[in-house]
Amino acid sequence: MKVQDIMTKDVITVPVDGPIDLVARILIENRIHGIPVVDDSGKLVGIVTETDFFTKDSAKFNLLSYIEFIRKNKPAGQMTKEEKDHIISLINSTVADIMSDKCVTVDQEDEIEKLLGVFRETRLSSIPVVDGEGVLRGIITRSDVIKTIRI
Repeated sequence: MKVQDIMTKDVITVPVDGPIDLVARILIENRIHGIPVVDDSGKLVGIVTETDFFTKDSAKFNLLSYIEFIRKNKPAGQMTKEEKDHIISLINSTVADIMSDKCVTVDQEDEIEKLLGVFRETRLSSIPVVDGEGVLRGIITRSDVIKTIRI
């Protein structure tokens, strides 16, 4: 059995220049943990996971800074120029600011045994599936594999 036989083919994706709030909304509304990032040709260029919101400390986006801004909630007239610039930077953050561009993938032609090895080695719960050209073809989760077990 191959990965393509059990993967989810209808995958929600986001573009590199997509807004960060779109990613958050998609994760919450669809109850998923990660979203593949694709370019205009459908080629996988990265992934954004829930963890990226907490672990990335990019020049433009930091979740703690965003939460601190919400907590303080100063009227615009009381903010310093630096605070205003920082808030604008947070609001204008894009997928590129927090995505992981080095993501683990499997090929759609890989056998399930190879996939199981990748799951064991990485401890990931979902993995993007690509073709030989790096174009996103699906996503596979541990649950997809478990569903194939017949008792």
